[in-house]
Amino acid sequence: MRHLPQLSAVTALCLSSPVHADLQCRNGVCADIQALDEIVLIPEESDLDGTSNRDISTVENYCALSYRQADGNPTSYDIAFQTGTSASDVGGGFFQIGNNGPDIKMEWRGNPDSAYADISSSGLSNDTAGARFCSDRNAMASIRATLNASQLQSIQPGRYSGELSMDMGQGSNLYHSRIPFQITLPDLYKISGLDDIVLTEKVPNRSFYRKDERFCVFVWGGGSYTIRANGGTGNQFLLSNGSDTINYMVRLSKAADGSSLETVSVDQAVTSTAGSNSLSCNGQNNARVRIRINDSELAGKSAGVYSGTLSLTVEAS
Repeated sequence: MRHLPQLSAVTALCLSSPVHADLQCRNGVCADIQALDEIVLIPEESDLDGTSNRDISTVENYCALSYRQADGNPTSYDIAFQTGTSASDVGGGFFQIGNNGPDIKMEWRGNPDSAYADISSSGLSNDTAGARFCSDRNAMASIRATLNASQLQSIQPGRYSGELSMDMGQGSNLYHSRIPFQITLPDLYKISGLDDIVLTEKVPNRSFYRKDERFCVFVWGGGSYTIRANGGTGNQFLLSNGSDTINYMVRLSKAADGSSLETVSVDQAVTSTAGSNSLSCNGQNNARVRIRINDSELAGKSAGVYSGTLSLTVEAS
């Protein structure tokens, strides 16, 4: 009897940064920022490995122009970042987004040939080579945003937003740019730790076969969940051997410790009190499924191996 772990949601993390580019020329120096668009991170299931510290990164390339108004020759510029609404500089290039939101590492480089530097609300990058056209190599600037996968287990799903501001230019000849961004962490659920269930022995002094299987239900940020069971045909849980079939019963746990079992019908929703915010349930499985076959179901059945598939699905409660 094969149980199929299911991942019920795709996780998307978006930093939306619609920058309105308007060329500014002051005291003979022109500066502009173009094509700084939305930054999107989509963690995969492997990114959610609770035993790793994997970094999930994305890079947004944009165009940074700085040149003399009189002759169009490139001129170097300075760049500085400052925190705005709901973004706190927590040091080391990390910014906390929103109230109790994730820490995002933000880095910047002026062109493809330079190294990334941590963005700091108190730092200033001096004498970055300027460019006249976006096709110039020195115009190809980048911002890199990085989320550590370990945070995904403890932060509540939801929408987090914040804002940085970016200034580029020389002295008072600054181009000011607001960089608002939004992080969306949707609900995510995962079942793990399920194995095949083999029923070969009866419960002593009882008229049925029974087997329990414990497993782990991860809920992003913890909290309750709904679980459903499907298997067989129509509204019956079935095992089959050729044309012969055997009905079986399914019970699912409702409590966080895997207790309080409830007998369910096909696709019946059962609400459990709490999932784990650890992908591995910290080594302590928090859910249980019980399979039972009554002796009466076996009467008149041909000898052989009867098998089937039971699918368990978790979703928002």
